[in-house]
Amino acid sequence: MTAVVRHQKTGVRGAIAAMVEAMGRPAWVADSIFLLFEGAMTNTAITVSSEPARQAQRAARFLLDNALPPTGESQ
Repeated sequence: MTAVVRHQKTGVRGAIAAMVEAMGRPAWVADSIFLLFEGAMTNTAITVSSEPARQAQRAARFLLDNALPPTGESQ
């Protein structure tokens, strides 16, 4: 992976993590949303369809709505 791509992905992951943390959700939710984002981007390019992005958005919303705030235990 080139340095530019690594930098971009790190930035996206950091932005997602900051938003999820601000919502009081566990860190694993940010990791999961980042994976959904990556998969949606890849599948959108392959299928030339925005449907993968819509599916990822629904899954991310579900995670955000249903993940319990951290309890202080390891995640």
